[in-house]
Amino acid sequence: MANRLPSSDLVARLASSCRSGLLVTSATFGAARIPLARLIDEWAPAVARFFPGAREHPHAIMISFPHGPELLAAVIAAWKSGNAIVPVSTRATRAELRKLIDVLQPARVACAIADLRFENACSGLRPTSSVHGLKILAREARCQETLVAGDAWLATTSGTTGEPKNAVISASAILTNAECARQYLDLTQADRVLLFTPTHFAYAIVQLLSAVLADATVLAWPHGLLSPHNLADFAREHRMTGVSANPTAFEMWLRSEPREQPGVRYLLSAGQPFRAGLFDSLSRAFPGAICHSGYGCTENTNRITITRIDRSGPFRNSIASVGWPIPGTTVRLEPDTAEIVIGGSSLMQGYLADLQSGSARVVHHNTGDLGSIGDAGELYLIGRIRTRMNVGNEKVDPETVEAAIALVPGVCECAVVPLHDDLLGDAIGALIVLETTTSADELRRDIRPVLAAALRRSQWPHHIATASSSEIPRTSYGKIDRVALKKHLQERFGAAGSRLRKTTEL
Repeated sequence: MANRLPSSDLVARLASSCRSGLLVTSATFGAARIPLARLIDEWAPAVARFFPGAREHPHAIMISFPHGPELLAAVIAAWKSGNAIVPVSTRATRAELRKLIDVLQPARVACAIADLRFENACSGLRPTSSVHGLKILAREARCQETLVAGDAWLATTSGTTGEPKNAVISASAILTNAECARQYLDLTQADRVLLFTPTHFAYAIVQLLSAVLADATVLAWPHGLLSPHNLADFAREHRMTGVSANPTAFEMWLRSEPREQPGVRYLLSAGQPFRAGLFDSLSRAFPGAICHSGYGCTENTNRITITRIDRSGPFRNSIASVGWPIPGTTVRLEPDTAEIVIGGSSLMQGYLADLQSGSARVVHHNTGDLGSIGDAGELYLIGRIRTRMNVGNEKVDPETVEAAIALVPGVCECAVVPLHDDLLGDAIGALIVLETTTSADELRRDIRPVLAAALRRSQWPHHIATASSSEIPRTSYGKIDRVALKKHLQERFGAAGSRLRKTTEL
């Protein structure tokens, strides 16, 4: 493991980077422009005065803001006082907040002045002060004795498990990963980086910090994807030079903003399969932009691998590779399962519950993702262990079936899940979105030869339904919500063994 960096050193490194960078945010009453240096040198110390000091054992400081100056000020203030941040969704329910508070026992909460969720979730939280638009709530809480100096982030993650875990991330890992992101995107003071990823995701913080380290202008859009057209207008008005997003977000952008947007220097796609068709669309919409494909997880502070994509690839079955490991990160595959295992200087210290139970700090992490290595050593994602299907005792990844169906002419999107079957164990169910000019009869005509060329017969879907794009359920990050999709298709096709169970002849 890398030498541990004190949180105060991380703050000093961020402060030394800021000379003329701005944070531009689209608030309710118009755009605000605040120098990054002022946020770090003035706002953060003012907020830090209301946080308890920590030396050996940091406190947990919950912060809940959309993208804007308050978010950055609260993050830096927590680190300046030696504590650890816990970013919380601005849409978290009272029940979700109560659960987090019970587990993490925060000493302070920083949120918007009008935000009453935390007081309603926990009677022990009381407002103590407000400064620069932030409200500080306090409660009697001991230090997290499991944490040690330099632990700077408790990143709540559930991946696809649905069970929240809290990854303990050090200041060293944060700086390493954010600095790598700055370097591979070649961020400079001239850049204007658009941020709209929900702020409770680890990737949002890494995007923010990498821009701050470059002294770039941060275009902070606090409204997410509620209005893709307005987001595109904001990016155009402020002359965005780069943005990182998942493919779903890019697809929504392209549908709502048909105009070309020149002047964009880079695009980074991660979090979902980056298909060749989307690459072509992005190349037309953002002429001259360099496209990157990446892979990450919260446990590695987020980014793991990266590569540049052009028309020659690297692609496999029209899905881009996610590239090679970033500096300081190692990637290997388990020989029996092909599960991706990571290690290195960006890796978390472990999950909080495991550390509390006496487990050692981790040196590697089994991601639950499945991969394969290309001829040049590049990594391809092929699925997840938890979603792998057992079809007649053959293991099939839904992502493999989705990639093949996406090659069929006229198919825009598809999502695949296993449906219980008395004979096979798992039957493959697919929900397919067609282009408006493609009919179901054309799909039935064209799908068979494509699947025959791409998949073994045992990997073909048994149940197919067409739908609109909005009918594919997704998580808040845009990934397919396979639990909700499975329920939807079970209702649509009928129960296993029932005479009403509908099958599809291919």
